[in-house]
Amino acid sequence: KQVEFDTNALGFQPKAHYPDPEYGKLPMLKVGDDLIKGSNQIVQWLDANVQANPLVDGDAGAARVSEVSDFLGQALYPAVGPLLFHRVADALSADDRDYFVPNREARFGQKLDAMAQAPGQAEKAAGAMETLATLLADQPYLSGNAGRKPQYLFSHGPA
Repeated sequence: KQVEFDTNALGFQPKAHYPDPEYGKLPMLKVGDDLIKGSNQIVQWLDANVQANPLVDGDAGAARVSEVSDFLGQALYPAVGPLLFHRVADALSADDRDYFVPNREARFGQKLDAMAQAPGQAEKAAGAMETLATLLADQPYLSGNAGRKPQYLFSHGPA
């Protein structure tokens, strides 16, 4: 959209530190006194309020967003995430790691390194990456020839 904005990186910390602790998720977009919560709502707000470079382009664009969101949420992230969580933890500051590790282990019910070593996990990730390569074989972006919402979903996760 080529809109100037400021970023407030929160790191991995208790949700009580979030702009809206009851909502408890990121991303959020603050515009004046309004707080727009969640990827889909942010994209909808941007497309409604900033006319240039639409992130969702008509019905075909909305269908592609749904397709990519399903693939990411059901195939790619569950396949690749377990291989990366322990590596992400290793790269974090001590404070972020102290929050990230126990919360992820509680969420998934096992140690992060055990998730990475689960039988078949590497093969599952390889299959998901092969599907991603197929989606990108004839186009530079998941949304075709321009970066739109599917590209955002890939880099930020499905809503």
